[in-house]
Amino acid sequence: MHPGQAVPSPLDVIGGKAGSRVTAKAMQKRNVGKLRFHFKPEPVEGNRLRSSKVTIGIEGNPRPVYLPGIIAREVRRGKAVCKWPRPEL
Repeated sequence: MHPGQAVPSPLDVIGGKAGSRVTAKAMQKRNVGKLRFHFKPEPVEGNRLRSSKVTIGIEGNPRPVYLPGIIAREVRRGKAVCKWPRPEL
């Protein structure tokens, strides 16, 4: 791959399209920030599976946005589920 070369989107490949028409250079210009996951592990007692409080941070202009209240839990070793808070209406 060369700088500026078109890179097919995985969604385009799944959808059967030939490839993306957006160049890598154009994609860089549309960068809107960084997505970060913040984990706060819960204490584990005995043989219980792990769980963690999760906050998603979207760092960009004009200021960061945080999405708190997510709980990630192992349902069995190596498999996890996330519980999202109800949206505010």
